Amino acid sequence: MTNGQQTPPLQPQQATASPPVAPRRPIERTFHGRTFTDDYEWLRDKDSAEVRSHLEAENAYTQSRTAHLQPLADAIFGEVKARVKETDLSLPVRSGNWWYFSRSTEGKSYAAMCRIPVGQSDGHGSARPAFSPMPASIFAFISSVVVSPK
Repeated sequence: MTNGQQTPPLQPQQATASPPVAPRRPIERTFHGRTFTDDYEWLRDKDSAEVRSHLEAENAYTQSRTAHLQPLADAIFGEVKARVKETDLSLPVRSGNWWYFSRSTEGKSYAAMCRIPVGQSDGHGSARPAFSPMPASIFAFISSVVVSPK
């Protein structure tokens, strides 16, 4: 439901072909005295033209079966993007003589991890924080980013 209106149900399109099936080519490997058979080991060869062709066929089949979902995917993506602040700075964490922070920029997929010496600007108009944040050791428990020692 969008803006109080019921959206029409999405109907899958009929596929004209069946999904591609990868042929089984058993390869045996032995680890620690136990032998394992992998029928699809050949698909690991990223440089193989046959593997690439099979993956392209799988992708084409998936696209043909899910094309009717694209308007919904676009709508969900637009709604999520509208709720996310794309250009942002994290709170800085001081460790020794450095401030560590992350900066996200509109249009880029990933945030940049930054550090500046205490007492300098970050080069984008932001001066160093005018407060004394909690010690970096506290953030080590709640952050997935850890400042490596010198």
